Amino acid sequence: DDYNHPLNLHTTICPPLITDRAPVDAYSRIFRFQAALARPFSKFYAAAFTPASGSLIHPSLLTFLAPRFLGLKFVIILRLDAPFVNPYTSSVQIDHEKAQYDVAKKTVLENKGKRILYIAGKKNGFVTGARLNGMKRLAEEENLSLFVRQGEFSEKKARQLAFQYARSRDIVVCASDLMAIGAMRALQEMDIFRPVCGFDGITLMGYAGKQMNTVRQDFYRISAEAMEEMARLLEGGEGREILLDYSIIRMQYLDIIC
Repeated sequence: DDYNHPLNLHTTICPPLITDRAPVDAYSRIFRFQAALARPFSKFYAAAFTPASGSLIHPSLLTFLAPRFLGLKFVIILRLDAPFVNPYTSSVQIDHEKAQYDVAKKTVLENKGKRILYIAGKKNGFVTGARLNGMKRLAEEENLSLFVRQGEFSEKKARQLAFQYARSRDIVVCASDLMAIGAMRALQEMDIFRPVCGFDGITLMGYAGKQMNTVRQDFYRISAEAMEEMARLLEGGEGREILLDYSIIRMQYLDIIC
C-alpha cells in the first residue's frame, strides 16, 4: 500500500478467512481489524475480491460494515471473476460458462468421446457453478454422459479422482490447468490414454508432457482493466460488469521456453 498516494487510498485484498455462511459478528471482528489498520490513512475504502480461493466477505455486508467502522459515506468494491454489480461495485471477468463450454466442446469433437469425467472446482463457488453450467449445456447438446466430481482446484485431488474414475471414461475435462496436470499424471502412471483439457492457460501446462487444450485468460489485461475500473469508480463512475475475451489454445513446450 502506498500511503502517500494523492487519493489517500487504502486498498485491501481480503483473505479467505471465513465463509459466506459465517455469522455477521465473525465478519465484524475481521473487518474491525482491517479498519483499525486502514483508518489512519484512508478517505476511501476500496476492496478487490477474487473467489478463486473460495471464501470471502460478501460485498453487501462490506457496504454495511464499512460506514460503521470507518465512518465512510461509501465503499468502492471491485469483484474479480464474480458477477456482483451495484452502483459502487464493478465486476471484471471472462464468460466462464461459455469458455468452459468452448474448450470442452473442442476436446470432445476432436476425440469423439461420449463419456465425460468432469473434475470441477470448489463446491458452491461462482466460478465452479458457471463452468459446470457450461458442461451441462454441452452434455445436453451433444448427448454426452457427464460424470462430475469436485477436485477443489487441487492437483493432488484431481490425480486421485483420475485414478478412481478415468479408466471408465472417454475424456477428462478439468476446471483448472493444475487439476488437468494432476489428472494427466495419473493417466500416465496407469499407462492409459484419455484426452484431457484444462482451464486458465498457465505456463506449467507446457511442461505436462502431453499437449492439452485449455482456456487462456490474459491475467495481465485482467489486472490492468481492474485498476482502470477502480480509478473510474473513484472518479464517480457507476458500477458495471466487464467481460473480457479469452482464447482456446493447446499449450506446447516450445511456446513457453525463453
